[in-house]
Amino acid sequence: MSLIYCVIKDSGSVIAYSVIVGALMASGKEVAGKIPKGKLVDFEAMTAPGSEAFSKIAKSWMNLKSISPSYKTLPSVSETFPTLRSMIEVLNTDSSPRCLKKL
Repeated sequence: MSLIYCVIKDSGSVIAYSVIVGALMASGKEVAGKIPKGKLVDFEAMTAPGSEAFSKIAKSWMNLKSISPSYKTLPSVSETFPTLRSMIEVLNTDSSPRCLKKL
């Protein structure tokens, strides 16, 4: 969490949050919680007295749970997208028409 604190403190909160969620999933945990309404992760990181204090706040929001066994049946990224080109292509796909709009 200390590394994430440094990235967030430097205004990369979306990237840092994505990285930590991915790292947690890789370690068998899933984030079941949400960032509380009205809270800004960047601001929390900047105003926390240190990385340990920020980690405590962020962990309380995450509500970590063990990943359900169904995740293990999903294909790996390297099987699904065997080349760097195929990975980049899927990241550049506009999926907004297929996403539910809840604003």
